[in-house]
Amino acid sequence: RQTDAAGVVLPYPVVEGALTFTPVRGQEGWEATVCVKCHAFDVAGDAERCAMFHGNTCRYVSRAGDTLLTLSRAFHRDNNWRRLYNLNSLAASANQELPPGAVVLTGAAYEVQPGDSLSNIAARFHTTLRSILELNPSLGDAGIIGEGAMLCLAPCTSMGVPTLDAKYAY
Repeated sequence: RQTDAAGVVLPYPVVEGALTFTPVRGQEGWEATVCVKCHAFDVAGDAERCAMFHGNTCRYVSRAGDTLLTLSRAFHRDNNWRRLYNLNSLAASANQELPPGAVVLTGAAYEVQPGDSLSNIAARFHTTLRSILELNPSLGDAGIIGEGAMLCLAPCTSMGVPTLDAKYAY
């Protein structure tokens, strides 16, 4: 340990760092824990600090160049940008660039109930099995779900009418 000129032991210097996590497509609902071990040469033992990162279901943080249309194509594989417009309070048109860092809802979160299957969930929310699988890549091709799992759902809005879409969003 370091001491001052009078021999008084000085406190350890504060070391600060930042951990950031930016989930990519496919990590929705995904969790990761990162642990860091700290060691001081003149102290016995190590200190461990852990941080948990969580990718929220149905949320995306916009990046430079994102528009409602490009996000609709990425998440829903269609051009129906009004679906995202209805879910969010963003004052943006189809091709207007979103501000970087804006949180964009890509669907509505739904907790799987006992007895639910992807087919009956799709029917109940007027959407398709394909849409559920595309919005929830963590399900994989098998599409196996368990009670309590969180799904991202996007009810179909095939015929968007701008004056009614915002008022009656689903």
